[in-house]
Amino acid sequence: MHTLKAYFLRLSIILAIAASYTIFCPVTTTHAKGKKWQEGARLSVRAVIAPFTFIKLSTDSIVFNVSGEPGEYIADKNVEVTVGSNSSSWAVEAVATPLIGENGEIPANQLYIKKKGGKDYTDMGSEILLAEGSQTSPTVTSDLSFKLKTTWENRAGTYDGEIMFIYLAIP
Repeated sequence: MHTLKAYFLRLSIILAIAASYTIFCPVTTTHAKGKKWQEGARLSVRAVIAPFTFIKLSTDSIVFNVSGEPGEYIADKNVEVTVGSNSSSWAVEAVATPLIGENGEIPANQLYIKKKGGKDYTDMGSEILLAEGSQTSPTVTSDLSFKLKTTWENRAGTYDGEIMFIYLAIP
């Protein structure tokens, strides 16, 4: 975060000095051998930095090994979410799809998420706010654990779905 802010501060200072020099100091520099240079043309310079936000996950998949009667089963690993952004403010949410298999579907509200240090798991039947902040260099914003709650209606089989991490950034 400090590196990106320092870069923008240095760029702003350099551009301000260059602009004030061209406005207040005519370009008539004397070089070696007494030659006098005079301004012949000017070139306008602009830097346009597009808003950029990225999300990186510590893994690209999790697995629930359900090997008994219906109940709650913890995912095989936790997931760290790293966010970096040059936007003035941003927010990251998690959205789950249903898990679909040959023998049916497990609704997203049977999938649960918990942030490290959080008290309870929250069902993923709707979007879950994970983190929000302002301009930042890449930082781990969440360490997540997941749980799946199975019922007698969930038949044996393999079910696949996704958890998408979406963001909103305000330049």
